[in-house]
Amino acid sequence: MYSSLSSGHHYPVAMQKYDWLGQSLAIITGIADQTKTEMILKRYPHSKMGAPVIFPQQPGIQIYHNRAIWPFVTAFGLQAAKRGNNAAVATNAIESIIRGAALNLSNMENLEWLSGQSIWLDREQPQQSGPAINSKRQLWSVAGYINMVVSGIFGVDSASDGLSAKSTLKIDPYLPTDVALHYFSGQTEVVLHQLNWLGKSITLTLNLPSSYSAKQVLRAGTIKLNNQVLKTNTLEAAMLLENNEITVDLVEQSTDNKMTLVTGLPSNDNVQHFAPVEPNLTLTAIDSGIELHIDDVNTATVTFNVYKNGLLVAENLTQSTWQDSPLSDQENACYNVSAQFKQSGTVSHLSKTVCAGQATQVDVDSNTVVSNIKITPTAFGNTLQNWGSATDKFELSWQQATPGKVALQFRYRNLNHSINTGITAGVKAANIRLGDMLVAKKIVQMPHTKPDAGISLSTPIYLDLKAGQYTLSLTDFYNMSYLTTNETYSSAGGVDGQLNQFDLYGIVITPLD
Repeated sequence: MYSSLSSGHHYPVAMQKYDWLGQSLAIITGIADQTKTEMILKRYPHSKMGAPVIFPQQPGIQIYHNRAIWPFVTAFGLQAAKRGNNAAVATNAIESIIRGAALNLSNMENLEWLSGQSIWLDREQPQQSGPAINSKRQLWSVAGYINMVVSGIFGVDSASDGLSAKSTLKIDPYLPTDVALHYFSGQTEVVLHQLNWLGKSITLTLNLPSSYSAKQVLRAGTIKLNNQVLKTNTLEAAMLLENNEITVDLVEQSTDNKMTLVTGLPSNDNVQHFAPVEPNLTLTAIDSGIELHIDDVNTATVTFNVYKNGLLVAENLTQSTWQDSPLSDQENACYNVSAQFKQSGTVSHLSKTVCAGQATQVDVDSNTVVSNIKITPTAFGNTLQNWGSATDKFELSWQQATPGKVALQFRYRNLNHSINTGITAGVKAANIRLGDMLVAKKIVQMPHTKPDAGISLSTPIYLDLKAGQYTLSLTDFYNMSYLTTNETYSSAGGVDGQLNQFDLYGIVITPLD
């Protein structure tokens, strides 16, 4: 399957994290070929209530995207199942969308993925209950339901923008027999009334076969427009009257029914549903090299995978230490570790990156730094507090002894708001000069940080430098508080004006291979 994200350090690693919308769009757009389509539809885990937005679920995270079904995402999953002719996945999607609306008498924004409930109370860990946010009559859930009926079951799709006489209408119904047996048993037809297309009214009737088998699919056989048999399933606007009758004789066809079904009740400790908590990693320099110490908090049995500069160098470790060979004088190495449940194979996020070698940390009180803001002592070290107004200055000078690639990251704290918001994330422009010549201008971001997280690192600036004397200056750029649409935002960066400031502690210069 396609990974949803990569690790956020200098050497990105594709994470074993997956999301249903991304998989579905890869299939719908044709990015996934037939083999990959079949594999995705077969492997992505579903519960009886539907497909979760992400998999595996993340420990300690409240229900919202995590541990949740979103009906509009499920609607895209139905389109993917139709394209890949997987009736099992299509049936699961249709049942999920119908059930969610029927049980709540509304089109909810999201639902807990194992119970299908719009609110799940976790009595053991109430803070994990949810969904954290939900909405009745959610517009994209309404749209997902309509799409399930019109485009999914009845197979009606406009091939263009629907605004001109050259537009075409494709009729390609996809009705899993399990859905037909459940909802239309004993019926001879299913009718979609008064569909409007380009000002023309269409009544579309699907004629069901007299008998059909379970776990198959009903698709178009003979198609008639106003009692005339069509040679194609594509209609042009000129073929239509003011009022039209389209009839489709459905015929049974074979289909793929492979789907991964996950069972169990909602919980916070089921290794089949969840990824492990990521380990903590520390390094120790020893005579024979670099020793990695892995601190694991998971209660279930895990093994460990070690990455060095983005490459997997050890896997399925059962011990909590691992030794690397010594680094050369000019070498820098960055390490990560992931945990993997032995029973289920689900994998954690990577540990926080820890580097050894020639990285250089320059603090704001260094004589190579120039600023017009006074230095303030804090528990985390000296800082330029609330740095970032339009007139604030920060300039760093350094000597690049040898040519090569480097990564620059600012050390900072940004407590303007919680980490799940971004209106007042710090965003600045870094201007890098060799002598008097501007060699690069890069945008750098300082997202919100947790109060107890200590000092964080900004997004990296990657440079391929010649040897020489360099200067770096930070200048203002815009974050979302600069947008007029956020002038009425009630928190920082809204009604009280623009805010693009943070505490700046220094910079780290890391040589890269």
